[in-house]
Amino acid sequence: MAGIALEFTTTSCNRPGILDMTYSSYVSRLKGVDFQKSTLYINVDPAPDSSNISEMEKVAKKYFGKVVVNYPKEPNFAAAVIWCFSQVKGEYFFHLEDDWMLKQRVDIATMIKKVGEHNIQCILNKKVTLRNELWEPCFIPSLFRTEIVKRYLPLMNSTTNPEYQMKMIFRKNTNGLKAHKSVLWRKSHEISKDIGRDWLKKNGIARDYAKTGGSSAKWSPWITWRTKKK
Repeated sequence: MAGIALEFTTTSCNRPGILDMTYSSYVSRLKGVDFQKSTLYINVDPAPDSSNISEMEKVAKKYFGKVVVNYPKEPNFAAAVIWCFSQVKGEYFFHLEDDWMLKQRVDIATMIKKVGEHNIQCILNKKVTLRNELWEPCFIPSLFRTEIVKRYLPLMNSTTNPEYQMKMIFRKNTNGLKAHKSVLWRKSHEISKDIGRDWLKKNGIARDYAKTGGSSAKWSPWITWRTKKK
């Protein structure tokens, strides 16, 4: 049976090796999708720098039939998410940041069924699952319902961590958005593995929290990068 054409969104920084690992694992294990007929919207932030940044686009084109790239002049996680989410047009889209590995086979049809008519997303959860009583939006690899996500966008800004913004909009039940829950594809399993943190440690890179109150500012926007002092 032929797979479906689907839209994908990716927020990324300039690390083509990590991006290749991410796309390779999802293309091989996310079943029911025709990736050559699918569209990817990818925002590539020039971080830690812009050296050979076009390699990111080359990697993306290995896996997706159509690739639309945004190269901002400055890194800004919130602006990246808003740009990506503003591009999608279909009923559903899959949000996949650049540093995840899919550990097992997943059928897209099951995810679509779980999103249903009213939920905002179906999450391929990491090892530590979400607090089920909250059911709030997150950026772990997920299938999103476009219409509901679009209702968040006018309420968001480009200066605050976008995941935090969506959580706060949900918790405040702004415009009744709390009626649209986030659901897990399967509980108590590590389905999506974070592979980005080891890359940051290996390359001695950290967020720059200088403008946002120090490292305790958990939800600081990813504005700039810095190299850790050895």
